[in-house]
Amino acid sequence: MKERILRVFDRWSMDDYWTRQLPDMFIVDFQSSFRRATRGRRCWGELDIVRATRRDGSNGPVIILSTPCRFGEGDKPACHGTVRLALGNPGATG
Repeated sequence: MKERILRVFDRWSMDDYWTRQLPDMFIVDFQSSFRRATRGRRCWGELDIVRATRRDGSNGPVIILSTPCRFGEGDKPACHGTVRLALGNPGATG
């Protein structure tokens, strides 16, 4: 299953990611639940890609990612939630 999810990125290089990360990636939905406040010291965040779907959008093809996420500070988690991302221009190469 893991390999099928990442196939939508099979043509992407790290240069493609860095080029696209701001102009072509959009947060479609974000939900979170905070257990405690964070102060910004030693902050970390993680997300797992659990589903990736390629679709035709009105402005061309997009990839929709569904991801659970976690944020924390030091070794303590502070927040958990979900993020859905839309990635534009998935067929182009860098």
